[in-house]
Amino acid sequence: MNLLDERNPDMLSMVASENVVERPESVPVSNGVENLGGNLELSLSEVYEALHFRNTKVPNPIPFHIIFHGKIKGIEDSVIIKRIPRPGRNEGRLVLLAEMIELRRLNHPKIAPFVGFCWEEKQCYIIYNVKTRGTLADFLHGKRRRPGGPLDFCKRMKIAQEVAQGLEYLHNKLNPPVVHVGMKSSNVLLDWNFEAVLCDVNLLDFPTGYFDKEILKDGLTPPSADVYVFGVLLLEIISGKQVFFGENKTPLLDWARVKLMNKEYDSLVDNVIIDGGGYECHRLDRALQLVEMCIRPDESKRPGMDYVVRFFDVITGFSFIEEDGSPPDSLLSINDGLYI
Repeated sequence: MNLLDERNPDMLSMVASENVVERPESVPVSNGVENLGGNLELSLSEVYEALHFRNTKVPNPIPFHIIFHGKIKGIEDSVIIKRIPRPGRNEGRLVLLAEMIELRRLNHPKIAPFVGFCWEEKQCYIIYNVKTRGTLADFLHGKRRRPGGPLDFCKRMKIAQEVAQGLEYLHNKLNPPVVHVGMKSSNVLLDWNFEAVLCDVNLLDFPTGYFDKEILKDGLTPPSADVYVFGVLLLEIISGKQVFFGENKTPLLDWARVKLMNKEYDSLVDNVIIDGGGYECHRLDRALQLVEMCIRPDESKRPGMDYVVRFFDVITGFSFIEEDGSPPDSLLSINDGLYI
């Protein structure tokens, strides 16, 4: 088993001991990166000290995108530390600084609070102050996935709605808007109540298998790109399948499009959901209808995230549905004809 494989489920649930890293009152500026208004800049040795595992040797370098828990003095809760790809050598420091400044201005319950970073010896780490029991990917694909597991259909829809709320904040509440860019199940953190928060916002890490290839060709990342990725993520949540699954690494979207076209909705549902009590057909139909809207090839016909958030009220039953099966007029008025 490859320890450095980010899909290794055994690595995904590692939890650090309560070893505490002492912080000086004033954090020195190192590596030529400016102090970001009180956010911590840790040295690489401090990162490894914070990630001291009981009876476990911390791999060096730490694998990309795997969440590690640690403890830093001055921060009441434990933190999570993730290694991220380092930007290119020439523009790297400016890119990193711009991204850290961007993260500082994010303030929403569904966005993981950024508290610091480390840039040293060709390694880059980002630190969040958030309590988590793991990522959504852990529970969908890792060793925490099991028959009758905690993620029933209703809980999955709640998680998806909370992800949508985070994206709506980025797209509609900030000026200028922020596009997440790196949305994927391993960037959705779940707390002990299975509340979802997003991390790695705007870190320029295009997730293979999620992104709209046509948009990538243009070199642009409009908000509609996040909507497309959200549609793929919602499909992943419903099906329990990775974006490339099986021995042949079948693309999830290609597999699902055929079933959606033939309205074979039941065959798209994760067996774990079925074993855990099943689902209501009309709610599944609505959720898959939302998937189809989000992954439309014409980005101008995709819904905005404000529409998506409100549509979840139809899926979860907090908003009534007309007798003919259509959503309420208040939802249709967001974008006439979008539902068709």
